[in-house]
Amino acid sequence: MRIVYLLTTADASAGTENAVLTQANALAPFADVEVLSVHRTARRPHFAVSPRVRLRYIADRPETATPSRVIPKSWDDQFDAATDDAVAAALQRIRADIVVTTTPALAYLAARYVRSDVKLVHQEHRVSWARGAGWEPLRLAAPRLDAIVALTEVNAAWLNEKLAGIATHVAVIPNGMDVAGSPVSSLDQRLIVSAGRMVPAKQFEHVIEAFHRASENVPDWQLRIYGDGPSRVRLQTVIRRLGLEARVSLPGVVPDLPTQLAKASVFALASRSEALPLVLLEAQAAGVPLVSYDTQTGPREIIEATGGGILVPRGSRNGLAAAMQTLMADDELRRRYGATARQGVRQFDLEEVTKRWRSFYASLSSRSLEPTTLSATDDTEQDGETMPVALPHRIEDNLLPELTRRNIAWRRVPTRGAAWKVVTSHSSVDDLLAAVRAQGEDRAWIVARIGGQAVTDPWPEAAEAPLLARHADELVLQREDGAPLGVVQMWHRNDEGLYERPAPDRGPAWVDEESWEAWTRSGAATVSGAPYWDEVTFPIDLVYTWVDGDDPAWRARRAPFIEDRSDQSSDAVRDARFRNRNELYYSISSVKRYMPWVNRIYVVTDRQVPARVMADFTDVIIVDHSEIFPDPSVLPVFNSHAIEATLHRIPGLSEHYIYFNDDILVARPLTPDQFFLSNGVAKFFPHGVEINYGGHDDKPHLQAGANNRALLLRDFGVEIVRGMMHTPHPQRRSVAEDLERSYPEEFARTRASRFRSPTDISVASSLVPYYGYLTGRHIPGSIGYRYASLRADALSSRLQHILNDPRVAVVALAEPMNEDRRHRDEDAILLSFLEELVHRGNPAPAVSLATTTLEEIPATAAVASPAVPEVDILEAREASTNDAV
Repeated sequence: MRIVYLLTTADASAGTENAVLTQANALAPFADVEVLSVHRTARRPHFAVSPRVRLRYIADRPETATPSRVIPKSWDDQFDAATDDAVAAALQRIRADIVVTTTPALAYLAARYVRSDVKLVHQEHRVSWARGAGWEPLRLAAPRLDAIVALTEVNAAWLNEKLAGIATHVAVIPNGMDVAGSPVSSLDQRLIVSAGRMVPAKQFEHVIEAFHRASENVPDWQLRIYGDGPSRVRLQTVIRRLGLEARVSLPGVVPDLPTQLAKASVFALASRSEALPLVLLEAQAAGVPLVSYDTQTGPREIIEATGGGILVPRGSRNGLAAAMQTLMADDELRRRYGATARQGVRQFDLEEVTKRWRSFYASLSSRSLEPTTLSATDDTEQDGETMPVALPHRIEDNLLPELTRRNIAWRRVPTRGAAWKVVTSHSSVDDLLAAVRAQGEDRAWIVARIGGQAVTDPWPEAAEAPLLARHADELVLQREDGAPLGVVQMWHRNDEGLYERPAPDRGPAWVDEESWEAWTRSGAATVSGAPYWDEVTFPIDLVYTWVDGDDPAWRARRAPFIEDRSDQSSDAVRDARFRNRNELYYSISSVKRYMPWVNRIYVVTDRQVPARVMADFTDVIIVDHSEIFPDPSVLPVFNSHAIEATLHRIPGLSEHYIYFNDDILVARPLTPDQFFLSNGVAKFFPHGVEINYGGHDDKPHLQAGANNRALLLRDFGVEIVRGMMHTPHPQRRSVAEDLERSYPEEFARTRASRFRSPTDISVASSLVPYYGYLTGRHIPGSIGYRYASLRADALSSRLQHILNDPRVAVVALAEPMNEDRRHRDEDAILLSFLEELVHRGNPAPAVSLATTTLEEIPATAAVASPAVPEVDILEAREASTNDAV
């Protein structure tokens, strides 16, 4: 049997490389084993490679990398365009019985390029739900995979749930190690050891701070943290701040870590998440007792199996310090735990684990593996490092009844940003903290605030609250990535008996005792029981227009009409206008994330169904052109002006709706009052560029704007001098209906124009807002907006600016006509941007419109990024003319 293992960097000193090379070495006596590494990063591998194992490299890692065209950065940032072709060629040349991938990105590449007669196995060496966007390539590769092997039962169960309906076998085989050959600690040295790559997720600063607290009571101990990485400088700063230079050292990467572990008397781990860390098995094999955070997988499985350590609540530095101190102060307890660890770890012995791998590969080769039995479940997005994700409604449904059970008077109040907010009295803070702690299964984290400012680091709700939390006036419940879930606000009772609001907020600044008692017992969201005067309470729908220009059936419908036109190269028929890059999916994803209050989402299209959208967002409503065009004889149409003129005819559409193009993305949380006033008045977003007269003959969308202006000049006697930004367009259904009654000929003529025509009017993106303004139903507004041309220089940097700028709430992706300026890596750059936009951690909230009048944000105002000009001459011209004016 020939087995090929794929690694990204076989030379690295990380846990995946250690586990895979250990497995390859162990199987080499029984099979023809090769390890194929994408990159060479050192003269020789960090871990030993058996002479029986063939190790090959595809390419040296380039000093400067261009984003991969195949693997977006959000999936895996270790790939680059320079090696894309070499990787594809190398995988296509593989001749083997089984290919084993070790990251989701490698699984995707293998599924794409490895011959179909080769069995594919993916080994999942990390916690799958902690990968965020990095999980996506594994999901896409799964139908081609013959099996996925997880390290723990918990991770396997998660994979089974997420891959429901895909006939992929999911197995569990743990990491293995040579227990008999491991050096054993005497446990005589007063030394605590930790090890791993120095990255934020390992939280070595927790180990240092816990050691500092523990060593105050048990002196003369040392701490060594082996490894290297980007967090090293920050850890050195923590060591200096705590005055631990003489007691804490960072020796770096060592060639033989097990030898160093055998010098330790305690091993400490404080990671946010772990799969089944081999370094813990190595410490147990050395007879070293463990102290570790209780993550969902990994340390728990090892310590429960071996009995050789202490688990503490994840994130509890006090708990970590207490566990350290317990072992540091008790020699007999350390020895008992060490002996138990040494004995218990034998169930992970490499010889036994290798037998399981041999049996597994033999079964796979003989096709005797059966797909795991799967059941369909709700596919809840999990982009943090906890499992399951803390859902706002779960915490709300559990926590709020718990407050009532504890006789804590509370009341839910209107809020912006978080999913919910409740107010209660500060006198019940201890009971409140106990109620929050009782909800530990929901996996939320908590931050305490005083006067609107955070005074604690996030702590897991199941853990003991920090001391300062008892003085807090707000507790913010959030996901581990920082996304807000809910807020509990505690009002203080002053000497006059008035309950005072602790921080600036909506509603009253104080409430007398009688009103407070009535309010918190009433069930009302406000003191009076009525909504706030400026609160938008009516339903708001979203309407998209969409076309898949790559659909052969759609192209066949369009082709005969293009052949009849003499202006086939014009803007009206160019392919870029209909190019499908999956923008609709990402646009709707951004709406779902940042505008969760939207009532219904409609997608208007021509006999097409966006498959990925409908698979992930089953509540989206597809509306065919035939349902809304009053004269079906004009169909098919390929003219956005014609389609815009029919949107208000969608059956069941709410009075208030927002028109979205599929190239519009939401980048920050938005609230309903950023589009409508509470009295129903809609906003519109005029551009800062003045409108010129004439010269529109070759630009149908500009001519449509001129036609709009001519109608308004004739009937209202006003001259329109501002165009519209290419943003979401708030709409009133009644305004569009009034327009159609006022201009029936113009509507009919526009709807009958199969392609954009000089006689068109532009209804939704221009005429509705100005007509609504002139009839008292629209007002000018503003929105944090960035126009991103895909033909701009330094495209990757410009898109990164957008992600970094906290004022950008809306992004318009534009594809100008100049194909000669198309970036070679455009698709990969764009996909990376889209993935990061919708899957990233908690972004900064959008700037309130009450304090700013932003229009198009210039790049010079971008934050946390080097200054790169955003809008060149070409972009400025196209940005000012993108929507009809």
